[in-house]
Amino acid sequence: MANLYDAVMREAMQRRLGDLTLVSFGLRGGALLVDGNDLAAARQWAYQKPASGDPNRDLQLLLGRLECYVSRFGTGIAPKGSPARLLRLARSLREIGLEWEDWNFPRAVADELRKRPATGDEPPP
Repeated sequence: MANLYDAVMREAMQRRLGDLTLVSFGLRGGALLVDGNDLAAARQWAYQKPASGDPNRDLQLLLGRLECYVSRFGTGIAPKGSPARLLRLARSLREIGLEWEDWNFPRAVADELRKRPATGDEPPP
């Protein structure tokens, strides 16, 4: 039997983008953006757990181990994390040249991002 991580990532593609990891789900569609260190910790945990055989349940178990992530619109996965961590995730997106507007950030985080221009002199969260 496969482990939980391999079962979830079987049809997914992972791409490192600086400190972030972009996970694109193949046939399921959609994408998830997560801090690389956060994903590494969840990966260690998931390698030791057997897959349930239900892809949706396995995905939910892995997502439950992540501290902070945001999905692309249409993925069907709600963002998770404190507003401060989600703001850091959005700022990391800006640093690598991606637009935060393509991602499903909560309204409060999106409003904060609209207020502040994309400059390098932003105060730390």
